[in-house]
Amino acid sequence: MVTSEPYGVVATIAPWNFPITQAITKIAPALAAGNAVVLKPSEMTPFSALALAELAIEAGIPKGIFNIVQGTGAVTGDILCRHPMVGKISFTGSTRTGEAIMIASAQSGIKPVTLELGGKSPQLVFSDVPDLDRVARAVAASILNNAGQVCVAGSRLVVQRSIQAPLLDRIITLTKAIRPGPTWATSTTYSPVISHPQMERIDGIVKRAIAGGASVLIGGGHLSTVDDGAYYQPTILSDVRSESEAVREEIFGPVLTVQSFDDEEEGLKLTDHKYGLAAGVFTGDINRALRARRRIQAGTIWVNRYGRSADFIIPTGGFNNSGIGKDLGRQAVEANLRHKSTLIAFDE
Repeated sequence: MVTSEPYGVVATIAPWNFPITQAITKIAPALAAGNAVVLKPSEMTPFSALALAELAIEAGIPKGIFNIVQGTGAVTGDILCRHPMVGKISFTGSTRTGEAIMIASAQSGIKPVTLELGGKSPQLVFSDVPDLDRVARAVAASILNNAGQVCVAGSRLVVQRSIQAPLLDRIITLTKAIRPGPTWATSTTYSPVISHPQMERIDGIVKRAIAGGASVLIGGGHLSTVDDGAYYQPTILSDVRSESEAVREEIFGPVLTVQSFDDEEEGLKLTDHKYGLAAGVFTGDINRALRARRRIQAGTIWVNRYGRSADFIIPTGGFNNSGIGKDLGRQAVEANLRHKSTLIAFDE
């Protein structure tokens, strides 16, 4: 017989950028597999998790099945990862923190981990796309949504040279139409970044890219608003070298780098990266799209669109430095189960 069993207790560590969504994508499959869950939300967004706990009590989830601990990652998160009663760890966040979690899990009893980590997702645009306006909307939305604070943000535009100028004109027009403001305001279409220190980090990467020869097509600095929020201008950098920090590292802000190519092979080479969370391919040739899908090292590839489906049933997770394992889909439930083989001899 081959049977499936829960791990017992699954520790989930959720990020601040989508605190409810990211928590639920980890909690739901762990509970469905029969585990108890301990959630540590980000210390920067602690309150929505408590509201979720209240809803869990109201829904009738038994006492002790869904639990929340608050605190910092360096202290509370580390203790949670090393706790002897924790059977598995699931984390979404930076690659650096994911590395620390893997070390903690290995040093405290070899716990399995699911890690959705950093991304530097390319958007590969070929000249045969039938609708440049549609492509521009997809590219702009992928870097403007939540001010670029999205793990799958399409932060690297890799565009065929012959259509670079008209495509960028359209994207710039869309970025100029933003309406910044608090996220709870119905008129807001562009949110602040999480904190002023994060805004300064984004600005530092942009300034170093400019010093290294990059050109600023739009943005490149703080955005003045009526409140004291940490708003950063939507920024597009062209003439960026592949070795630039702006291309190599996850910025987690509204910064789009632009690289151009002439032929398919050159474009595919530009998509190569140490991260491999997601990618977009825009082309009118389905065979080219399938060639790119095979070549690009990423856990999710969107063709002629960019962004997850609303049903949240497709397994999500990265390759390379973007993590291991899957959230969402049946694979997420499987990841919260361990399988036991039993062989019985009936001849005695």
